Amino acid sequence: MTHSIPRRTLAALLAAMMLLALPGAPALAADGDTAENEPAVTDETEATPVPEDTAAPIPEAAESPAPESTATPAPEDTAVPVPEPTAEPVPEVTAEPTSEVTAAPDGAEPASIGADVPMPISQGDIDRVQNMINRLPDEVTWENYEDVSALLDEIFRALNALGPGERTQVGNIDKYERIKTAINSLGDPSFSGGNGTADAPYLIQTKGDLKSFRSYVNAGRGGDKCYRLGENIDLGSEAWTPIGKSMTYAFSGTFDGGGHTISGIGGIEYAGNYVGLFGCNFGTVKDLTVKGVMETSGPCIGGIVSENHGAIENCTSAVSVTSTNSGAGRATYAGG
Repeated sequence: MTHSIPRRTLAALLAAMMLLALPGAPALAADGDTAENEPAVTDETEATPVPEDTAAPIPEAAESPAPESTATPAPEDTAVPVPEPTAEPVPEVTAEPTSEVTAAPDGAEPASIGADVPMPISQGDIDRVQNMINRLPDEVTWENYEDVSALLDEIFRALNALGPGERTQVGNIDKYERIKTAINSLGDPSFSGGNGTADAPYLIQTKGDLKSFRSYVNAGRGGDKCYRLGENIDLGSEAWTPIGKSMTYAFSGTFDGGGHTISGIGGIEYAGNYVGLFGCNFGTVKDLTVKGVMETSGPCIGGIVSENHGAIENCTSAVSVTSTNSGAGRATYAGG
C-alpha cells in the first residue's frame, strides 16, 4: 500500500541530507553512531536532486463485476376454469282437479260459460221474488203503467240474482211473463175525450187522466201530443213523478190548463235531476195554476216546470220549493 510523506517531513529529511553532504560532516552508523574510516564526501559529489512533490497516484478502484441477474421466469397465466352453470330442476306442474259439472235439472236454463258462480240462494230470496210477482195487477193501464213498470224492473233484477235451478222454484212465473208482454203492447190511453190533436186535444178531467198523461209522456209515446185540463184536480199530497222526467222523455207538445188548478202536489220522491209538475219542457204550458209543496236533493226544482226550454204562458205557481242539494261544484236551480 503506498503512503504519501507529508511535505514538512520531506523538507526536514532533505535538510538533513544536505547537512551530511557538507565537508567534515560525520557519517552515521547503522545504529545511529558516527561512522569512522568512511571516506569523506568531496565537493564534487553531486547533490542528490530533491524529488518533486509528486502526489502519490491514487489507484483506481477496480470495479467489481456486477453479478449477472438471473431473471426468474414469470409463471404462465393459467386461466382458472369457470364451472359450468347447472340448470335448476323445473318442478312439474300438477294440474288442479276440475270440479265435475252437474247437469241442470229438466226445464232449467243452463248457466252460460264463464258466468260467475252465484252465491248460495236461500228460500227467503225465492219467496221475495214470489211476493213481488203476486203484487202485479191483473191488468196494465196507463194509470198504473209507471208503478207496474217499476215493479217489473225490480222482479227482473231479483230473478237474475237466482240460479237457474232456483228460478224453477218460483211459482206463478207465467204471470210475470204475461204482464211484461202486456205493458210492451199497451195501446194509447183512454182519456175523457179527444184524440191528441190541436183541434181535439186529449181531455184530462180526473186524477186518473192526469196520471195516464204523465205515463204516456214518460213512456216516450205521448210527449208531442196536445192536452187540455177540463177540471180542477187535487192530488192529495201524494208523491209525484214529473211529466217529462228527463231530457230523453221531455214534453214537447201543448198543455192548456184552461184556467184550472192542480193542487195537492207534494212529497216529491223522484230521484232524477228534474222535479216539478213538469220536469223538462220543450213545448208549451199555459193558463194553469199549481199549488203544493215540493222538496228534492236534485239540482233542478220548479213548481210548474223544473227545466224549461219551451214556453210558459199565463201560469201561476203557489208551490213551496226546497232543495237540499249542496256541495262544492253542485249548482241548484229552484223556481216557480
